[in-house]
Amino acid sequence: MGGSIRLLPSRVIDQIAAGEVVERPASVLKELLENALDAGASRVVVRASGGGIRLVEVCDDGSGMDRVDALEAFKRHTTSKIRSLEDLANLQSLGFRGEALSSIASVSRVELVTRPRGVEEATRVLVEGGVVREVTAWGAPEGTMVRVEGLFYNVPARRKFLRTEATEAHHLKGVLERIAILHPEVGFSYDYEERRSLEWPPVEQWAHRLRQVLGEEHFSQLFPVESGGQWCRIRGYLSHPNHHRSTASELWLYVNQRPVQDRVILGAILRGYGQLLDRGRYPSGVICLDLPPQDVDVNVHPAKREVRFRDPRRIQEEVVLAVRRFLREQPWVQPLEVRLEKPLPESSPGGEQPSCESLGLGFREGLESSWRPQVHEAPSGGGGQAAARYLGQAGGTYLIFETQGGILLVDQHAAHERILFEELRAQSAGEGVAGQRLLWSELIELDPPQEETLEEIRPELARLGWLVEPFGAGSWRILSVPTWMDPACGRELLMDLLDACRGQAQQQLESLLASMACREAVRAGKKMGPVEA
Repeated sequence: MGGSIRLLPSRVIDQIAAGEVVERPASVLKELLENALDAGASRVVVRASGGGIRLVEVCDDGSGMDRVDALEAFKRHTTSKIRSLEDLANLQSLGFRGEALSSIASVSRVELVTRPRGVEEATRVLVEGGVVREVTAWGAPEGTMVRVEGLFYNVPARRKFLRTEATEAHHLKGVLERIAILHPEVGFSYDYEERRSLEWPPVEQWAHRLRQVLGEEHFSQLFPVESGGQWCRIRGYLSHPNHHRSTASELWLYVNQRPVQDRVILGAILRGYGQLLDRGRYPSGVICLDLPPQDVDVNVHPAKREVRFRDPRRIQEEVVLAVRRFLREQPWVQPLEVRLEKPLPESSPGGEQPSCESLGLGFREGLESSWRPQVHEAPSGGGGQAAARYLGQAGGTYLIFETQGGILLVDQHAAHERILFEELRAQSAGEGVAGQRLLWSELIELDPPQEETLEEIRPELARLGWLVEPFGAGSWRILSVPTWMDPACGRELLMDLLDACRGQAQQQLESLLASMACREAVRAGKKMGPVEA
């Protein structure tokens, strides 16, 4: 009965490994860029076509390889980055697993041309589906060129999971931006479909590279963050609390020069902002953590997107303090104001009323406090409303009511958001939300992922009072918006809706309703009178 368990052929093993490392053309580009930077390149040229499915090519002026190393590089678990477990614990390079080229070559056609410094002759290696087809001497400048064609040509099932060429091209550009932004000393250029798309010459200051990659308009909305601890250095730029998004897609996180997706850092940033950001909103910016390599494990995810900290609690504390210090030092910080419509009667219990500062309600002190209010759901029914008397407002955020049992604080944004959500849900369940036709349609430019999301949710948008139609490549025009909203906010709200609904096709209506209610609800900081309250 034996013999049912067998060792898989090496080509099958390589393709299984490729499934972990190579998810899409952008994964290929990421691995090749990391190899180029690890080779000490000062100039990197990227070429692509067909969304990277047809071609991804990276040329660099790095150290290059001789013929022996060029052939070894296509074998699994061969690397020049580490030699022992001690090297892994003190990793300084971006790559280290020794899987990139072998995984890529197993699901594509790869041409490698490389020439080490001080050697007159280059080596050219052709690999197809993981099999070396040709090795020859070649003429080429010092450095390395890797050309990847026909990604997933031999795995059609994987190719079906790729998105449109435009979407894949968008992901290619995103990978290049996220890697280039941390290497201002390296020049990058990007040609797509044989046309120069991006050109970033090397610069001396990091802020100049951020301007190159993010653009002047986006960079002007960011402010520097700096925390120079002996153990963990935090540096970067974050946005004003009023500039926020419904997703964290524009908040780029790095650990030891490596782009990561990390809940510990993200959660700490949100804690640092505290109630300056509404629930479900995220700042934009770039945050980099530099800490001893032995205190962070990068060998967690095959694509190296995730890390694990030896002391995550300490990391959280460092990030929270850095963000709060950043917020406290900015010019928009104002002391908290408590505004009462009527003075409290002199016979109020407790005698002399404590000041706002003595209660610890100051804005700056609030940033440093870890206190969070306990929220209790009020009983439904009209009796509670009749028994409450409006007193005033605290910090433009909380409405203060006097009840038979004491003082009631109401988060004005959360309360209004809930009211709007229920109203919109009731209208959408009936005849739909009424729309108002704009006198002049508003044009918006969308990237390919946003266009795909818009196509998916257009029927639901129509039920909510929106009318949006295509207007050329990448362009759409807004013809109608819901009657209850300010038409001038149509573009901004629609962009938020696209971010909120991306990847949530099964929950489109609920996501749309929640996002619209949150976006249009009364914001913290708006002063309100008794009638509005």
